[in-house]
Amino acid sequence: MECTKWIVSSNNWGCKLSPRRDFLLMRIRLTIFLAVIVVLCSCRASNAPESPGEEANVACATIGDITIEFSKAYEFMPLTYEGVDYWHGESKKHFEKGCQSKAKQITISTSWPSLKPGPRLYELVNDPDLIKIVLDKSYGVNPSDAMEKMRNAYLTNDWSGSRPEKAKELGAKKFWFDDKVGLMTSGEVQSKRFKKLVYWKESPQKKIELLILCRAYPSGALICQEKWFSEKWNIWLTIEFRKPILTQWHKMHIAVENLVGKFIKKD
Repeated sequence: MECTKWIVSSNNWGCKLSPRRDFLLMRIRLTIFLAVIVVLCSCRASNAPESPGEEANVACATIGDITIEFSKAYEFMPLTYEGVDYWHGESKKHFEKGCQSKAKQITISTSWPSLKPGPRLYELVNDPDLIKIVLDKSYGVNPSDAMEKMRNAYLTNDWSGSRPEKAKELGAKKFWFDDKVGLMTSGEVQSKRFKKLVYWKESPQKKIELLILCRAYPSGALICQEKWFSEKWNIWLTIEFRKPILTQWHKMHIAVENLVGKFIKKD
């Protein structure tokens, strides 16, 4: 089992595990996506306003310390709110929610470097220019400590942190600064199906401020996740990209923060 989605919470940290075969993961994601679409749309006709206006074309919610409003053309999946059980007949409550309602998570589909809206079926579209931006709320953990744990677990595949031999293995690793990428790295780590690439940005106090985890497949495919915590917004941001653009990590970091900043509702 391998890691595909990085999570941080007050009770847990690490990753969610995927099936061994990528096509099964793709089918699972598609099934979940279609199920959510059906649930949200099942009561749309009876709850939609009689004269839909501009509001029908935008998504709005609060996450962390910000309220964001953006065109639904950017939605990777329909927005879901906290306090709504979408799987047990409460989908009608979705239409009672608004900008002040807290979102569980916000995922945006766009392209690089244009940052124009991308298709919702991101996982199934073979376009290397597409990127996925995920906004997650803070869970009260120390961001630097959380990212260090993610890095170490990814390098050793010890997600429980309870295997002494893995801690010894980690202690023997050498880290260095990659001049080409402009980040610290541990070099390649071979797994069964792909090579792991890990990069991170350190503060002068040796605290991790940004983390990039990549999977490089023999076919040439590359999947990376760039993650950091925004203290000013009190949210985690993650960029997932599939293009060999590691050297543009800083440009993406700035551009994504600017894009999210444009979505912040001012009033």
